[in-house]
Amino acid sequence: MEAGILAIWNGCAPEGEAEYERWYMAEHLPERVGVPGFRFGRRYEAVSAAPKYFTFYETDTPEVLASAPYVARLGNPTTWTRRVMPFFRDMNRTVCHKAASFGGLIGAHAVSLRFRRRPDAAEAAKFRAALLGDIQACPGVAAGQLWLAVDLEVPALAAETGLRGRPDDTIGGALVVETSWAEEAVALQSRLRELPGELGFAGEAELGLYRFLCQLSNQGDRT
Repeated sequence: MEAGILAIWNGCAPEGEAEYERWYMAEHLPERVGVPGFRFGRRYEAVSAAPKYFTFYETDTPEVLASAPYVARLGNPTTWTRRVMPFFRDMNRTVCHKAASFGGLIGAHAVSLRFRRRPDAAEAAKFRAALLGDIQACPGVAAGQLWLAVDLEVPALAAETGLRGRPDDTIGGALVVETSWAEEAVALQSRLRELPGELGFAGEAELGLYRFLCQLSNQGDRT
């Protein structure tokens, strides 16, 4: 069964950034990863990208992100969450499924290529072949994934989007590729920048380079 991915890119108002970081590490990340069916949450910070933060959670299936325990968390934000959510900026949040992947390592850097619209089946097959072909063979590449958006109704999400003050943006899918070294990530950016055109994908794509911050697993292990 395909794993679920909750993919999030966001910024933060400068005046709220210190509290945002304390909240994310002390409360929000453990709260989310503690939901049954969540495997881990992983955080990144921009090197050359916007918005500043990139986070993703892997779940047993996409449906975990519409499950009763998760919906209960969304519908009942904590006092600290209510205080921090208005600081969010440029929120982009999408439920996806993991359509292809390789590698079991966590790289020090990640390059994300976000697609505004969802690739169709033929386009997704081309991205999958490229990911598992020459991208996987690029020097220093540690791991890579192809995510494709899924339609999943989660009405309780309105409780958090209301606190943020505007609807969240979404993606149609993404390639996320991790490398060990910064120079390899920069070289990979150049490769991924050309990829949509080479594959005949006409949709808009956004490229970003991020550095790894931390990971929390559902067993409570910190990396």
